[in-house]
Amino acid sequence: MTPEARAHLLGRVETLPVLPHVVARALQLDPAAETYFDDVVALIESEPNYAVRLVAAANSVVARGVTPITRIRDAVVRLGAREVCSLVVSLSVVRVFVPRADWEKGLWLHALEAGHVARALARHHGSGLDGERAFLSGLLHDVGRFIMFDAAPESLKEVDEASWVTPASLLEAERAICGVDHAALGAEVAARWGLPTELVEFLRHHHSPEVEGVLPGVDGRVARLVQVADASAFSAVSTRHQLVQFRALRGPDAEVFLRNKLPSWFSKTPGAAQAIMEALTRADTLARTLGLAPLGHGTK
Repeated sequence: MTPEARAHLLGRVETLPVLPHVVARALQLDPAAETYFDDVVALIESEPNYAVRLVAAANSVVARGVTPITRIRDAVVRLGAREVCSLVVSLSVVRVFVPRADWEKGLWLHALEAGHVARALARHHGSGLDGERAFLSGLLHDVGRFIMFDAAPESLKEVDEASWVTPASLLEAERAICGVDHAALGAEVAARWGLPTELVEFLRHHHSPEVEGVLPGVDGRVARLVQVADASAFSAVSTRHQLVQFRALRGPDAEVFLRNKLPSWFSKTPGAAQAIMEALTRADTLARTLGLAPLGHGTK
């Protein structure tokens, strides 16, 4: 790719709209607070566009409801306050990157799955890691690839057809073909949106094999869990590369996969595989609700 094309990719970042302020408000809510449910209801009631989508999601087939939902409070009850906050954040990012083809929906599905798995792992670990922060990190970890798809789809297709098998070799392929990798682009996007500095740095370093040494304390731990989530949810993006597909693993094989992927400080490995599978199912349900599931996904 020419220097001009690289500049075009970076310039695309400058033209992105900012995320709606509702995202910042949703992320500031404390799931542990006694008022959390009422706070979520109040947030949705203040945003008509989100209220409409929320009620529609609560009445969708995948929500498996019997009684029609006509009130926001009832919609939050059916979907769950945490899932509603996930829906708000996801809808906000979708408004910036509108998916069209199945290939782009595959990127979106991977983002949703990575976010849900990262949150599930943070909760499963049970030592105070922020599940909602893990969700946002997982949701946005590949945002640089959305830029590439939007501005240079043929180059991104060339990247995905290259012979890479590790995150490091993926970044090398992107730099060779596009002139910049998706981690650097993602950091530029987060800075443009005014997201916290720690999230900007996470996006910049999220594929680093020594991420816990690069990012301090909790930041590094959340990043490691996102790396596990990324590997667990990769089948949504591609099946052509020689990578383990977590969905295809059963019983002991899934546990072995996780023992090799999870850091030594993750003390609750038993049960983590089941938590991941449940998170993938929730993400797939949300994807279908949002119209982000590629054609045929989940129908076999």
